Amino acid sequence: MSQLQILLTISLSVMELSWLYPWLALLARATTGEEHLLKPGVAFALFFLPLFIVHLLNRVRIAQVYQRAVIGALILLSVLFLIHAQVYPDTPFFSLRWLGSALSFEIGLSREMFLMLAIFVLFWRGLSMSRGLFITEAIGFKFRLGILLLIVLLVVQALNFRADMSGWIVSLFLCGLISVALARIRDGAPAGQENERFSLSWLFLLLLGGGGTLLLGLLLSLLFTTETIISRALRPVFDVLGTIFLYALFIISYVLVTAFNALIQAILKAFPLQEPVDIETLTLSPPGMFDLGQQTGEVMAPPVWLEWIQQGAIALTVLGIFVLLLMAVRRWQLRSPSEADVWRDSVWSSGNVGQGILQGLRNGLNRLAGLWSGRVVRRAYSAATVRNIYASLLALAAKYDVPRPPAKTPFEHLPALQRAFPGWDSELHALTKAYIEAHYGRVPDTEAELQALRDAWQRLKNGVTAQFENEKIT
Repeated sequence: MSQLQILLTISLSVMELSWLYPWLALLARATTGEEHLLKPGVAFALFFLPLFIVHLLNRVRIAQVYQRAVIGALILLSVLFLIHAQVYPDTPFFSLRWLGSALSFEIGLSREMFLMLAIFVLFWRGLSMSRGLFITEAIGFKFRLGILLLIVLLVVQALNFRADMSGWIVSLFLCGLISVALARIRDGAPAGQENERFSLSWLFLLLLGGGGTLLLGLLLSLLFTTETIISRALRPVFDVLGTIFLYALFIISYVLVTAFNALIQAILKAFPLQEPVDIETLTLSPPGMFDLGQQTGEVMAPPVWLEWIQQGAIALTVLGIFVLLLMAVRRWQLRSPSEADVWRDSVWSSGNVGQGILQGLRNGLNRLAGLWSGRVVRRAYSAATVRNIYASLLALAAKYDVPRPPAKTPFEHLPALQRAFPGWDSELHALTKAYIEAHYGRVPDTEAELQALRDAWQRLKNGVTAQFENEKIT
């Protein structure tokens, strides 16, 4: 592995951890009450450990069955060691008492359950990173997705949780920009000559320039925060609007209370009681609740089911926001060539501003109509399926020493795949054609077409794997 590939792997891993760890910390705080139950250093170690182990196993060249066994044992040992160190540090490790207590789960997400979930997530992302499929478009997509996930996290924290996110934001942007720059160098250099265009002085200048730009942006954000703008410029306007809102709320409340009292009076007149009831002493609280509070001097806590409903509503809201943002990212990837803007350096006319705004509004309405009918969701699902299948094909080809050079298009790379995998010309042609069409906006319309592509990929994968395994045995 070259120096450029190592730095690209490290920068991509740190970029992904910059949004993944804050989400894990928020989950720990919301469920267990401990924000730093999983330390950042431990999270980084758990993320990079499978990368290192997979690299060593690939150098040893053992069978995949043994690789999976080693990785599974590593996950199990990591779970046991971390739960013992974080939850039961005073109990000997080889004592079975702490293990029995850890396995006796209660209703809800306990500390043991959270640590298991966090370890599985970190190992899963680390193993995904160990595949080494760092396509420039995929790196850009991960960068934008990380920004969206941090925005959602900031919105969630603004509702109930407070945490300093400035360090993670700087880390995400800095490592994301470095990853994109390293990928550009790798794509622009001939095969095997990536290190000739890469040097430590270039990396130092990139770090210095990127870090300075981010620090300047943070300083400007401190000067032009929402609180500063409201307190200096918009405070009088908000005072007037707030006063009007309070008066309107008071009038609406007075009208509703008066109407409610009139309704109660009408009901009592229509259905008279045996004993007169004073409306002023009539309360809507359960019997005995107020007296019990006076006797004990304590405020009764709300029922548990009400807290569950509240947490479920918050979770559904966050999930809805996340789904909408993910659909927005997919929509940008699925833009047809007619909708894509053509940019050229120093070619722009100010007279087309109005026309561009109208065209943007028209495209937005069309996308909303497609979203309402479900067409955008189906297209996004089909395009993602085709891309995943072709990415798996490239990974299989790279595994058997047939990587696709960055300078070659998929159709130009097709003859090399056909020579490497003889007898599978129709499947290779179908998968390549589907990927090219999805890239330019034409995706399979029906589930039958998608299933045909999946079947072609499974036949190709199983046949090629069996063929190479037989050759290795002979």
